[in-house]
Amino acid sequence: MIIVYVNSQTDTDTFSRLYEGMEGSTLLYNPTRQEVEKVLSERPEERVMLFGHGTAFGLMNEDLSGYLIDKDTVPLLKTREVIGIWCYASDFAQRNELTGFFTYMFISNPMEAYTLGFAPYEEEVVFDENRKFAAGVRGLIEEGVSLDQWPYMLLDGCNEELDFVLFNYANLVYLEGE
Repeated sequence: MIIVYVNSQTDTDTFSRLYEGMEGSTLLYNPTRQEVEKVLSERPEERVMLFGHGTAFGLMNEDLSGYLIDKDTVPLLKTREVIGIWCYASDFAQRNELTGFFTYMFISNPMEAYTLGFAPYEEEVVFDENRKFAAGVRGLIEEGVSLDQWPYMLLDGCNEELDFVLFNYANLVYLEGE
């Protein structure tokens, strides 16, 4: 698996469980667009996991000034399964007819929760729940569970007492591209 992880300078590394020590994977940590395009071009059939900050237009770069993944890189994603974990990844995937597992608006910090009208949460509560999500995804990868089962399996294990967590998990989707 090719893993593209963009960790902006304001993030803590709550999602490190997704990539640390994953056997047989290639990690591109805060890569340039050229590095991403090169690896994707060289391995057109390999599953890719993309995560960080983004919009419905793609996955943003480290300083949030542009996109690593956008409409111009879609041809490099069409032939493979994609795991997209960023805000509005599902909108991007649907618009571009990609196949895989995707998040919608994913609350990854207390400010996002508050901005979206959820109760104020301590930073550690949000980060702890994100670590649990990452561990759940990692477990599904290691078990070889089909991506189409992920939304259901992850939702079954979420903490439904926290409104922002239920929001995150209820908006996970599997999409079948063209």
